[in-house]
Amino acid sequence: MRPAKGRTRPDIERLRASMPYGDAGAGRPSLTPEPVMAILPSSVVFLAGVWLVIAPFALDYRATGEGFNGRWNDTVIGVAIALLALVRMIVPLISAQLSLINVVLGGWLIAAPFVLGYNDGTDSPRATWNDILVGLLVIVLAMVSWRISRRMLSADQSE
Repeated sequence: MRPAKGRTRPDIERLRASMPYGDAGAGRPSLTPEPVMAILPSSVVFLAGVWLVIAPFALDYRATGEGFNGRWNDTVIGVAIALLALVRMIVPLISAQLSLINVVLGGWLIAAPFVLGYNDGTDSPRATWNDILVGLLVIVLAMVSWRISRRMLSADQSE
């Protein structure tokens, strides 16, 4: 069933509102300021995820302990963080909950050196500090992104 002329479906309108591009006319999108505010922290979280994938090679921490070591932990968690942040950048309002998953992954980064026993290896200080600092960055920025999205959604619903 199609809506009457001049009326739109609320679900379609919500999807359009979640996109970071406004109607610029002539088929050219322009960025609107509200979604950009949610995209900026997510883009830094994306870069942090990419850094986590690169860090084991750039910082050369091969020997961080037995089992599932720091190299694999950072690679797997980095890919997950980057993918979630990428989705947040594409549809910031619809995917607000993904920021909360990144908060949990950031918490894991802080705990991982101690849970996985990075201290057993000779390269552990680099891996430990990298995971703690990147974990803190991801937690803070993912929370900021989530709060901005929630605030924008509640403003849309109150109108």
